Amino acid sequence: MVFFRNLSVKWKIYFIAIVSILGFGGYLGFNVWVNMENGKLLASLHDVYSPVLEKAKLANINLERIDESLGVAVMIAEADFIDNAKSTADSINKLFNEITILDPSSAGQINTLQKTFGEYFAATVGITEDMISEDADLSEIAARSQNKQELLDKTKELLAAYIKYADAKFTDSISQANANSQLMLNSGFAIWGVCIFIMAITVYAIARIIINNINKVSSSLDTM
Repeated sequence: MVFFRNLSVKWKIYFIAIVSILGFGGYLGFNVWVNMENGKLLASLHDVYSPVLEKAKLANINLERIDESLGVAVMIAEADFIDNAKSTADSINKLFNEITILDPSSAGQINTLQKTFGEYFAATVGITEDMISEDADLSEIAARSQNKQELLDKTKELLAAYIKYADAKFTDSISQANANSQLMLNSGFAIWGVCIFIMAITVYAIARIIINNINKVSSSLDTM
């Protein structure tokens, strides 16, 4: 109250406008910040996690195609299916490289996956080529097939883990954007309530001081 008494009438009125401007400015600044954060999240969804997830799932589909192609190659003794499998393997490696570029933070995970996939593909192509050319050592086929299957299972496990990771990142980004929007809405109401409260107190205090001053002047005039 002492602060308001020391202000001129002009600045008492200005003070009301200043409080309004500060309240609006605070809400606007917070609104801009939340929208910028949501913009970053949506950009990461569009530019990183959505394409990464799509590429990882496509790699998983292509992995199944390789196993099928080489299985058919052995059954009908047709080497063309091996060429198809090699082309599909190149596509998978290209997808892994694109994922690493889009999401550098997962480079270690993708490198491990790519290395395991390379070992699996070399093992399964070697078995397939030997069986088609009838150069395979039958005493070693069982052990080689088991090793190939273990590498395939490990590749699928690593790829499934990455798909789960990418899907979680995608989902978390959406959840965070929704949480930010809800925070902005709740904070808007809170800031509005605080501004109204401060404005009400300010207007009441200033109005009371002005009225008291007018009453004092009126009393002085009556006395005169």
